[in-house]
Amino acid sequence: MAPLTGVILGVVLALAACQSEAGTGDTTPQAPGLLGEGSGATVPPRGGSSGPPAMPDQTTPTLPDPTPTTPVAGSRDRRVPWTLAGTEDGGRTLLLDVSVGGPPCDVVTAVETGERADAVRIAVFAGIPTGASCGGGIPAILATVRVRVLLEQPVGTRQLVDDARSGA
Repeated sequence: MAPLTGVILGVVLALAACQSEAGTGDTTPQAPGLLGEGSGATVPPRGGSSGPPAMPDQTTPTLPDPTPTTPVAGSRDRRVPWTLAGTEDGGRTLLLDVSVGGPPCDVVTAVETGERADAVRIAVFAGIPTGASCGGGIPAILATVRVRVLLEQPVGTRQLVDDARSGA
């Protein structure tokens, strides 16, 4: 029974020590026995002023929208896929984002549309602009360009069909 009495006595003394400190107005928790009995050592305070500094803002910066361009005269080497970026003029003008190799040797050279009552087919072509000097040694750097496409009627609920993706 002696060991159990010692444990109980230790708990009672620890509680009494906490109670006597609570009356002093000191709210810093004491750590008796950890750094030596009666050493006066305290546990560091917790709160906004302790700890590592705040992390810098990690949000991705917003890039400005590309300036819409118009196709330039040149070869129609291939159809390229597009993504609808938005509409203007109540849906009569479409804004398409197109990825091409970039100037001076790979640009949007034409856009063709076919409008029906239920769908609008759009083909975007890329190639070499007329008069460009595109011999070997010119690197192709992927560029996204925004192209304006004017429709005869607002797109409304009609389905937009990308000829480059549909296999047409």
